[in-house]
Amino acid sequence: MRFEDDSVESAKNVKQWNVKIISISKNKRHQDRAAALEVWDRLEEFVRSRSHS
Repeated sequence: MRFEDDSVESAKNVKQWNVKIISISKNKRHQDRAAALEVWDRLEEFVRSRSHS
């Protein structure tokens, strides 16, 4: 998990990883629910893809 206010250097490192970035802002807390739902959707998608192997 990386927050929007993390350092620019941190952001450069994260972009090199094979991950989906889901932004969470300390100033826009009303968006937390949408971010949490996206985490669960991505996790379910991953589990489904692994169970068909």
